[in-house]
This record gives sequence, structure tokens and C-alpha cells, in this order.
Amino acid sequence: MSTRRLTVSAAAMSVLTFLFVLASWQPLTAQEAPASTEPAAAPAAAGEPMIPSGKVEGDKMADDVEEAARKAMGAATQPAGQDAAPDGVGAQAARDKAASTWNDFMHFARIGQVKAAQSYAMALLDSGTDSRTIYLLSLESSDTRQLLDRAEKLPEMKDVVARLRTAIEEGYFKLRQDPAEIAKAINSLERSVQAYELGARRLAVSGQYALPQIIQRLMDPKLPPLLRERLITVLPRLGKEAVLPLAEALQSDNPNLQEIFADTLGRIGYPAAAPRLRELYERKDLLPKVKKTAESALLACAGPDGLKRPLAEMFYDMGQKFYYQAESLRPDERVSTANVWFWTSDLGLIYRPVPRQIFCNVYAMRMCRLSLDHDPNLYPAVSLWLASYLKREFDLPAGGKDPLLAEGEMPATFYLQSASARYQQAVLQRGLNDYHTPTVLAAINALINTNGAQNMIRTGQGTQPLVDALTYPAREVRFLAAESLALAQPTERFTGSQGVLPVLCEALRQVAQPRAMIVVSDQDARNALKDSVRAAGYEVFEEADADKAVTAAHAAGGVDVFVTASAPDPMAVLGLLRREGRFATTPLVVAAEATENRRVLAERDKRVLLIGHDAAKTNVAEAMAKAVELGAGKPMDKARAEMWAVRSANAIRQLALTNNKVLEYVQCQPALVTALVGPGKVQVAVAETLAHYSDAPSQRAIAALACSAKTAAAVRVPVYASATVSVRRFGNQLTESQAGDIVHCVVEPKNAGPIRMAASQLMGALDLPSEKIKPLILSTEKMD
Repeated sequence: MSTRRLTVSAAAMSVLTFLFVLASWQPLTAQEAPASTEPAAAPAAAGEPMIPSGKVEGDKMADDVEEAARKAMGAATQPAGQDAAPDGVGAQAARDKAASTWNDFMHFARIGQVKAAQSYAMALLDSGTDSRTIYLLSLESSDTRQLLDRAEKLPEMKDVVARLRTAIEEGYFKLRQDPAEIAKAINSLERSVQAYELGARRLAVSGQYALPQIIQRLMDPKLPPLLRERLITVLPRLGKEAVLPLAEALQSDNPNLQEIFADTLGRIGYPAAAPRLRELYERKDLLPKVKKTAESALLACAGPDGLKRPLAEMFYDMGQKFYYQAESLRPDERVSTANVWFWTSDLGLIYRPVPRQIFCNVYAMRMCRLSLDHDPNLYPAVSLWLASYLKREFDLPAGGKDPLLAEGEMPATFYLQSASARYQQAVLQRGLNDYHTPTVLAAINALINTNGAQNMIRTGQGTQPLVDALTYPAREVRFLAAESLALAQPTERFTGSQGVLPVLCEALRQVAQPRAMIVVSDQDARNALKDSVRAAGYEVFEEADADKAVTAAHAAGGVDVFVTASAPDPMAVLGLLRREGRFATTPLVVAAEATENRRVLAERDKRVLLIGHDAAKTNVAEAMAKAVELGAGKPMDKARAEMWAVRSANAIRQLALTNNKVLEYVQCQPALVTALVGPGKVQVAVAETLAHYSDAPSQRAIAALACSAKTAAAVRVPVYASATVSVRRFGNQLTESQAGDIVHCVVEPKNAGPIRMAASQLMGALDLPSEKIKPLILSTEKMD
């Protein structure tokens, strides 16, 4: 359960609306005017502190305070983690003790007695008091939230306040989901006006969880008319939470239910209901009165446009809203699950909880499927469905399970790979627009696995997503796009083709270290940050000016994170970065005071991290690590950097082998020569590629690497082989000195046999004059 503060938010509006009824919540009985069974403690008068029941006064020693708190709970104490029984003879006494302890906690929190407040809060939490009771107690004082906010800022109170918030939220959700309480609230509706109003308000708090029971009652032909009427009047009071469930329930074949649900949705007036209302409106078997109700409801939810637009487009647009998680559609972030609703003819309305993170993706897929049901030619719905399924997999929490997927269901990549290039390109374009790296990588891989050059470059819609990917912020995306376009061996020039080889060269230059650009005007502050960032394992670039920093970052082939302080203005730096395509998602660490404007900035752009003035190494290292996680692509470790250098070299070699005229591979020669200083696998791959370059510098660079005693023996053998290939294709272009080095390697008996054998092949390919070969013969004098 989240420990998020109980602030006024869209998700909490229903709670705030019904504070009155919850503050007076009591178990319903068969009596019309039930007696209260809640804790007897009354809230303090305005501005007057609660009178503590314990014996603690002032700031006494911690053990005295804890003893008083323990005695305050007395026999109510249960093993930690167990809820006290909600009913029974001892239950009222337990609730009374819990109320007394809560009041003591609030009193000491108000007067600033930290130790006492902490001890009473711990006593209440460790007593096993039902979280529902704690929630109801939190409603009895108007300043509960403010007190918790203040207490949370104190180090001694932070943990216990977090536990209190968890218990309060847990109690709220327990209370609203309790089937027995919902049933009692429904039964109370047909009693007195007072009982009806109390029951109606409780059902409103229960929201969507009350709907299955309400609808089951409405499906009962023997339901008393008064209760039916009052249930109908309660439905609109359930508000926003009822929209998606009732929209599903419109699939009912019962005209009475159709009319009730449509009328309710119209009264709530929420746009999310519009597609299902339009679907009901267009049913051929609809009774006239139901059709009229559906029309009125549709106008209330979507306006006149709701009757004109094609139904398939309405479902598609709603799918888009779910895909991008419009605020009005997002589930309550305080809860780990969210309900996906289904209509069944026998059971009525049912739901299945799914991890909250994938809720919107599930509904986006549903909207796309319904869109295609009504118009199979609405092609954008196909790519949106594919993208939604991908995000559904990506957003599933680690170790989590998707309960809606049957055992053995094929993954999203199966459907993406089965789709044609136009849909793969559309998914890729959406991922690029959203800077959603996992989607981009999945789409590119699908294109690679199933398409040739023409389908990969041209979409028929005037866009070139794979070419656009060459400038994407995440390096791995750029490298994959460049490799894909190179291996596709294009035969015609295309817009953006000039960007392929520079990205391959960038991949060749990869190093294991991540990179950071420090943009700080003050030299001393810049030096302090520079030391801390270097200590965190980053290669550091620095500039005093933001514009120069961006230019330098481009020249360096990109950086993984920007770091700034109070000057230049972090807001200006961020604006500059976000206008640059390469750095649109690059994180910004701000080592400056967390002013209100900067806090708003960090809240708006989740890739901004505020760390304050402290430039301590541990503080900066933690921020940099978090920044890496937020970036469009993590810095590559040594193994991946090596892998991409090898893959890049191999892609360039394929271009050289076919003498590709579109992608002019010769411009990669300097980067290839530079990469010869890399790890062994990179040296071998680069040498094999340079062997297909006709120029003398390439051949000489390979030979120099092969002859160097510093080169690993396992590398020298294949590099000698590459040098031999070069000489055989383009003739001997080595210097006299290099030829001598090769002869020496062949003659020198201290060299390993495989190295001498590989060198001898190169020596033979050189076609040296007899005086150059003579030392080899003379070295065999002991043989005869």
C-alpha cells in the first residue's frame, strides 16, 4: 500500500465529498435509526487541544512515555499485524481505547511533544487495531492531515507517520470494498429517509465496488418497487467510478436495465461513456424509449458530435486517451490494482483486478478491438492495439502477473512480427514521438526480422520512422537503426541516408564510461561538481555557457546526463535541452536550492532531479544513478559498448563487400582506424573491415596492429589474416619498415608458431624480392 500523502486530488475527491457520513459511520442494523457503535471520544472544539488520557506531561524520558502509551492501549493490544475483532463484547472497549490513544497522539502532536506523540502512535499501530477504525478516527479531527504533514518532516516521526498513512488508506479501501457493508447499505435504502440518506452516502463512498450488488438487485424481478426506485436514484451518486462499469453494462439485453444505465451515464455526463452509448443507440432491436434515453445521454456526454462521428472513430479516440493515460482515466495511484469490467448475461457486472500500471493499456486494447469490430478498415486501430500490447508488457511490474492473459498466450512481439511493415512503421513512429525506447526497439527489431530495404525506409505515408530513429536520444536505438539500414543494402538514395554512417562511426567510438556534461558558470562550483561526477564513474565534459555545452555535447557524440547549478538558470538550461531532438529526454541534475519554481519544474518534467547545494560525492552519485534510470537509454556497460563496436564494424564491412553506392562506407575509415585501439574483439572485427578498403593507410594500420608485440597473441593471428586479404586484393602498400617487421616476425623463433604461420602468409602475399626473403633461409642453418 502506498504511503502517499492524503492530499486533495482527483482520486480522493469522492472521499472528501463524504467526510460527514464517514465521520459518523456506524454498523447498520435492522433498526431504522441505529445506535452508534463508534468510539466514544469526541473531537475537540475548534482551536482547543484534545485532553490526553495518559499520565505523560511535558518532555519526559522515552521509556516513561512508552510505558504510558502501552498502558493506554491495555487489553486492546493484539499481536502486531492482526486486526482487532470488529464486533463482540470486547470490541467496543478496544475501539474506545484506540480512540483514546489516537486522541493522545493528536494532542501531543499539536503541542510539539515528539516523543510522546511517537509513542502513542506506535502503541496504536502495534495494537493490531483494525485499519478501518484508524481511518474513521482520522476523520474526527479537521486538522489530521495538517498534523501528519508537519510531523512527517521530523526525522523521529517520519517512519511512524508513514505507517499511519498506510493504515488510514488501507482502512479507507477496506471499508469501501466490504461486501457485507455494501449489502447493509443497500438494504437500508428502503427504510426511513435518514436511513436512506446514510445508506446512499455509504454506497457513494464504495463507488464501483457497490455496482455488482446493485445491478444484481436490479436484475431481480421480485425486487420491491421502492428499493428499485431508490437504487436507481443512488446510481448517479456513484460518480466517475461508475462510468466504465456502467458503460460495459449497456451490453445487457434487458430494456429496463439499458434505460437505467443509459440515463445514469447521461446524468454523470462523463465523455468516457460516449462510445458505448453510441453503440447502444445504433442497436437495431432497441425499444424507442431506450433509444431516446440513449440519445439524451449521448448528447450529455459528447455533445451533438456524439451522434455524427463514426462509431469506430469514437472507440479509437478513446483508445488513444487510454494509451496516453489521460488524467481523467487513470486509476487511483494509491492502490496497487485497478478493476477491468466485464458484462455477463447470467452474473451481470463482474470485474477482474489487474496491476494498476497496465490498466490503461488493457482498456486501450479493448477500445481498439471494438473500433475494428465496427470498422475493419480503420487501420490506425491496428497499430495502436500493437503499441498498447507492447506497453502492457513493458509496464507490468517486475515479477508481476497479468491475470487477463491465458496460459500460453503469445507475446506482443508475436503480433507485431505478424503485422505488415506499415503497422510496424506506425508503431515505431508512435514510439519515437513518445520517446518510449522499449517500443522503438521492439518495432525496429520487427522490421529487421520481416522486411527488406524498401519496406524499412518507405512507409507510403511520407514518413521515415527508421531514418528518424538515427537522431533518437537513446544510443542503442540510433545504433540499431543505423545497423538495420546498412544491412538492408539500399540501392537508391533516400532522405536521411547521409545520417547512417555517422551513427555507425559513433558506435565504433563507444567507451564503457558514461558521459556527463557539467554546465555551471562559477568555476569553483563547477570544479566541485566535476570531482563528484568523476567519482561517480562518469567521463566529464564542462562548459560555463549552456549553448556551448549543447554544441560540445553534440560534437562528443552525445552525453547521458547534464548537470547544472544555480547559474546558468536551470529552467533555461532545461528549455534549451528539450528543444534539441538529441537531448529531449536527457536527464538534468540540478545542484541548487530547491525553490518553488524549481520544484514545479521537477514535478512537470520527471527527468529533472533536485539535489540541493550539497555536491558531496555520495549525494551526486545517487542522483546520477537515478538520472541514468530516467534517461532515454542507459549508458552502456563495457560488454555492450564492445558488442556495438563489433556490430558496427561488421555492418560497414557488408557495405564494403558489396561496394554500396548509396551509403559511402569510405567515410568510416578514420573511425575504423581509431577503433583499432579497442578491446580484442573490436580489433579483430575492425581489421576484417579495413581489409576491404583499398587505401594504403588502412592496410598499414592493420599490419601495424599485427606486428605490435603489445597486441594479444589471440588477436595477432586473425589480424595478420586480414592484412593478407588486403594485400591480395589491393597489392602491397606497406612501407619498407613494415615489410621488415613482418620478415622479422617470421624469422624470430621466439614468436609462437601460429603467429609465425599467419605472418608467413602475409609475407608470401607481399611478393618481396629475394634479398628480403634471404634472412628466412639463412635462419635455418641448424637444420642441415
